[in-house]
Amino acid sequence: MGKRFLLSIVVIIITFSAYAQIELNSEEKQFLQENPIIKFAITNYPPFEYADETNQFHGLTIDLINWISTQYNFRVHFSKVTIDGAQKKVHKHELDLISTFFYSKKRDRIFDFTLPIYQIPANIFIPADRTDIQNISHLENKRIALQRGDYAVDYLIQQNFDFQAVFAKDYSEAVDLLAQKRADALVGDEPVIFYHLYQKKLSDKIKKVGKPLYVADDCLGSWEGNTTLISIMNKGIRSAQRSGYFDKLQQKWLGTIISTTGNFFSIYWRLITILISIIILALIIFAILNRRLSKQVHARTLEISKANTFLKSEIAERKQAQEALSHSLKLLNALVEQSPLGISVRDKTGTLLLANQAWKKIWGIPDKEFKHQFQKRQKLQFDASDNYLGKYKDKIKKIYETGGELLIPEIDIRNNKRATAAWISQRFYSINDESENVDSIVIITEDITKAKRNELRIKESEVRYRMLYQEIRDAIILENAEEEILDANAAACELFDYPYEELITKHSYEFQPEDIQAKGIRKIYSASFTDLSETFETEILTRKGKRIAVEVTTGSFQTASGEKRILSVLHNIEDRKRREQQLRATNKELHKLKENLQKQVNAAVQELRNKDHLLIKQSRQAAMGEMIGNIAHQWRQPLSAVAAIVQDIEDAYEYDELTEEYLHSSVEKTMKQLSYMSRTIDDFRNFFKPNKEKKDFSVQKVLEDTINFVEKSFSFHNIKINLVVKQDSTINGFPNEYSQTVLNILNNSKDAIVENKINPGKINIVANINEKGQSVVSIEDNGGGIPANIIDKIFDPYFSTKEQGKGTGIGLYMSKTIIEDNMNGKIAVQNIGDGVKFTIVV
Repeated sequence: MGKRFLLSIVVIIITFSAYAQIELNSEEKQFLQENPIIKFAITNYPPFEYADETNQFHGLTIDLINWISTQYNFRVHFSKVTIDGAQKKVHKHELDLISTFFYSKKRDRIFDFTLPIYQIPANIFIPADRTDIQNISHLENKRIALQRGDYAVDYLIQQNFDFQAVFAKDYSEAVDLLAQKRADALVGDEPVIFYHLYQKKLSDKIKKVGKPLYVADDCLGSWEGNTTLISIMNKGIRSAQRSGYFDKLQQKWLGTIISTTGNFFSIYWRLITILISIIILALIIFAILNRRLSKQVHARTLEISKANTFLKSEIAERKQAQEALSHSLKLLNALVEQSPLGISVRDKTGTLLLANQAWKKIWGIPDKEFKHQFQKRQKLQFDASDNYLGKYKDKIKKIYETGGELLIPEIDIRNNKRATAAWISQRFYSINDESENVDSIVIITEDITKAKRNELRIKESEVRYRMLYQEIRDAIILENAEEEILDANAAACELFDYPYEELITKHSYEFQPEDIQAKGIRKIYSASFTDLSETFETEILTRKGKRIAVEVTTGSFQTASGEKRILSVLHNIEDRKRREQQLRATNKELHKLKENLQKQVNAAVQELRNKDHLLIKQSRQAAMGEMIGNIAHQWRQPLSAVAAIVQDIEDAYEYDELTEEYLHSSVEKTMKQLSYMSRTIDDFRNFFKPNKEKKDFSVQKVLEDTINFVEKSFSFHNIKINLVVKQDSTINGFPNEYSQTVLNILNNSKDAIVENKINPGKINIVANINEKGQSVVSIEDNGGGIPANIIDKIFDPYFSTKEQGKGTGIGLYMSKTIIEDNMNGKIAVQNIGDGVKFTIVV
């Protein structure tokens, strides 16, 4: 009788623990009193949920929701929508819950999810006569039928390959697209697609290929922060799973039982409950049997011979109970140790009773130190090692005292140097004794470091994008397919003269003048809603009616939900337009200036020619004649440069290459040459005066200015001047005379290169400082060199190797006088290879 009574108690306790309804707390009951009707978004997702011809709702999820509403005494209202529409309506609080909603980290940012109800595999489906698609890699550049708003869309985008999405409102329409060959493949949820294939009698025309792409957790979803309703539905789901009702639903609608997921206790609750019950009852049975056995042994000591057989039976029975208890403990230990989650159990004082390998790995505790974690505590208290719990300490303390559950979604433990994780999540569950007092606390710890770091990287990327978006000087606007402005940066608000809150209520075409629209600019602008990028010029109207010329660059893209978006960058080109007008006016003035300048140059050249003839006659008769000859020699090259600049301006104008910048540069160079010619007169007039003042100047700057004077004329003869300044120096002397010296040498090199028909010509100038701190400038060319019998005479006055009338023989003589007499330097010449090298030391 005693054994049967104990076995009955075991069966009753196990049955009660498995099928007992989970009660709502006071907050959840109050929520249902204030919200007696819960509104669900129902999609066309058979056999889980669908509406028949009479708009009556059926399916596994529908039956589950109705069962939960009966258990907790609330009414339900079903609304038929697409999955895309369901997300929008729940996000706007128009409906309370999406009844069939796959969990993802992306969706978790804006929605709250219940425990997973079941797991749904997603597969690839293709026409039965095709063999070219067998796995996901074969979907590259294929047309893929997809349910709009489905998780499969996000999944395929994450795979980083090109494909063409063919969107359908639901899976029924997606199956039709595949059957009609309007898509190459269909990606979606296996049981739903098979349902439609059998209903449409297409199972012999469409086949499944490859392994599942993913297995997604199907949950109920609500807007973020609707935690009380999520908690109510979680308890309803667990009650249905414990009671076995959920298994009956799966048998009814699917003919089998598919797997469900969730946290550790939602998955294994019934098994853990049964195992714990078996352990507790086994201990009770063991204690009772032990006491009974002791009494029986004592009572039957005098009748040992008669009780021997019965005693052996009792010992065998006790041994079986111990073996059953040992087996249960091993099974429970295996489940705990194999879990990827960190599982630990503490008593109500906080003393650690049990921890698995995953828990030790997360906290970085090696096996040899693990035994020290079990030190007995006198009472529950938090020390420095518990600081990572932060604001949750009071709630955790309450669970230790009164029981309950607590989820801490994110805890930063980076200060714990031993831990292998940086962020964790923790769930606390209390286990109560028969008197409903807290006996122990189960803590499930999950390493979420990888997910958290990905989240931080995404946030950092978003911050960088937002900074770039707001700081860029060009206006940026984001629009939808109806040309409604969805977003704009600060530059756009400034350009249109609207505050942000008002600008995003406008349409882009509102800023286009009527005459611009009449020319078809809006059609060009709307063309950007194709897959092509467009760049065009137009005008916009500001808030005050001001017309502004802009250059618009547009491009389109699709959101994850398949909606079209257009991004436009508007660059203000008012200044450019104004400069273009000014340039056209300047071109006219320049043309007149060129004509006048050409006349002046021709007159100046003729005048110089007359002076040249006079210099030839009088160069050896009087000092004045010598000076005029020097001036003529120095002016000839600047005048040629001026003529070349004027000719280049004319060519640029004829070939439509004349720009404002080019014009300014040419005028500046011309004025420099003319100024140089003017200074030449003064320099030559004061050249022999002893009171001429010296000043400090940069050798590099003089070289650069001199080269700048002649580079155009040299380029005309295909002569390249290369300047290398190894070390610049500042010297005291006459910068204009130093420049004249360099210019004389360069002109002689050019004449030699042209005369010897060397192409291309090359002149290398190197500036450095010698060991004495002096400036050293070397000028090398490839003009053929100077004959050895005359090289020592080139610095003599009036000595020239050029034909009669092409040289006065004064240039190098003046250069030597400037460097050696006026600047206390040294100038030398030598033949090198295929040319000559001049060296100036000051």
